[in-house]
Amino acid sequence: MSSYIDCDSYFLVFADCIPTRGAKNSTICDLTRTTLEVFPSSFYPFFEIFRKSTVKEIYIDLELESHIEFTKFLDFLLEKEYGMFVDDLDLFPELEKRWESPELINNAIVDVRLRKHDFGVIFDQLNSLGCVYVQLRCFESLYTIQELSDVIKLAEDKSIQSIELIIKYHTSFTDQDYVDLYNDHVLISSLFVHSAPENKVLIADFGYKGEDQILKQEIHREIHFYTMPITGASHCGIIDAKYFSIGDVQSFMHNISYNSCLNKKISIDEEGLIKNCPSMTHDFGSIDDNILIDVVAIESFRGVWGVNKDLINVCRSCEFRAVCTDCRAYIESPDDFLSKPLKCGYNPNDGTWTDWAEGKEHAIVHYGIDI
Repeated sequence: MSSYIDCDSYFLVFADCIPTRGAKNSTICDLTRTTLEVFPSSFYPFFEIFRKSTVKEIYIDLELESHIEFTKFLDFLLEKEYGMFVDDLDLFPELEKRWESPELINNAIVDVRLRKHDFGVIFDQLNSLGCVYVQLRCFESLYTIQELSDVIKLAEDKSIQSIELIIKYHTSFTDQDYVDLYNDHVLISSLFVHSAPENKVLIADFGYKGEDQILKQEIHREIHFYTMPITGASHCGIIDAKYFSIGDVQSFMHNISYNSCLNKKISIDEEGLIKNCPSMTHDFGSIDDNILIDVVAIESFRGVWGVNKDLINVCRSCEFRAVCTDCRAYIESPDDFLSKPLKCGYNPNDGTWTDWAEGKEHAIVHYGIDI
C-alpha cells in the first residue's frame, strides 16, 4: 500500500460507477460490468469531496490517523477500476440522472386461471399504448400447446417485442412440445414451467445444426422447469439479494427515478380486472368494459409510478435501493402506502438479513399469504 499524499491530481470516479449511500453500508455499481461492491458508509462523503478537492488537499484536510484508511479506500477504488487520477474534472462530466421512455406503457402482466381472455383485444390495446414487454402467467393448465401458440401469434406485428411465458406443467405436454413452442416464436423471451415433477432445463436451439459453438451458445435458450407451484399473484414481491438487478445505465436510472415495479406497467388479473399490479386490491374496472388507454389517462393509475425507493420507509436508507425491485402490493403496514415491502428481511441499519416473515404475522394474515 502506497500513499497518494503528494498527488496534485483529482480522483475521478468514472461516470458509470455510481455510489448509493446506506445507513451502515454503501454500494457502488459498475454499470458497464454490471457488478456491485459494498463498502462502509463512513467513506461515502469522499465521493462528493472528490469533485471539489485534489487528493493532496483531501489528505491535508484529514486528521493524520485517517490517512491510512483513506489510502486503503483509494486502493480499493483503483483495484476495482472505479476511477483514475486526472488533472481536469471538467473534461469528464457526470451522467445525467434521468430516465425517459416513449411508450405510454412499457410492460404488462396478464394472469390466467380459469378465464380465457380475449388476447386479440388485449394485444391490440397494448399495441396502442406502445407496450414492449409482456409477462403471461398461467396458474392452471387452461390452454393446450396449440392454443398457447395461437395466443403468442396474436402479439406478432405489434409493439410487443418480448413475452415471458410462465405456464403450469401438464402431463399431456411432451418435452418436445415445450421446445417446439419456444422455437416457433421469437417473441418468447423466456419460458418457465411451474408445478413440474422435477427441476430440469431443456434447450431450445431454433433448429440450428451448425458446429459454431459461439453461435450455438448465442442462439440456444433455456426452458426452466420448477417443482414449486405458482398458485397465484401472491407469489410476487419477494425481496432477496439474488433478485437484485444490476443492469445498464437505463435500468439504473429508471430504478432511482421511478417505482422499479409499477412504473409504466399495466396488468390484467385472472378475473379480467385492470390493475397496476395483479396483486393489488384496487382495480380500474374490467377489460370487458374499459379501454386500457382510458385507464392509463386516470391520474390515480399513474400516481404510483413516481413512488421510488427514496420515498419509501426503510428503503430510503438502504444501500441496495438502486438495484432492488419494489412491491407496493404487500407492505409491512397495510395502512401506510410508503411502508417497507412486506417480503423483505433486510435491515440496512445493521446490514443483516433475516427471514422476512419474522414478526409480521399481522400483515401476513391481512393479505392471506400462505407461508
